[in-house]
Amino acid sequence: MGPQSVSDVRSAQRAVATASSFGLDVIDLKEESLPIVFFDVGAVVHFLRKVIWTVPDFTVEKYRRRLFALHEHIEQTGSFQSQSQRFLIEAKKPKSAY
Repeated sequence: MGPQSVSDVRSAQRAVATASSFGLDVIDLKEESLPIVFFDVGAVVHFLRKVIWTVPDFTVEKYRRRLFALHEHIEQTGSFQSQSQRFLIEAKKPKSAY
């Protein structure tokens, strides 16, 4: 599918705003863009079947042509690399809430 923009639906900034709106104090926020490397198309299929939010409408049948092109890419270059955006938020109830 090529590079996709990062949705605000699952953004770190939205998580901070939501935590704050529930009265939590945000202590720490860490964000990372992590590489995901696949060495065969079967691993890509397995990943997409397990991590269903990556390509919500994924089926092998629907993406057969793209999967074949990806297979050829991996055969030629040795791997396929993607990026995964992650964040970790630490929040707690304010002391006045105890």
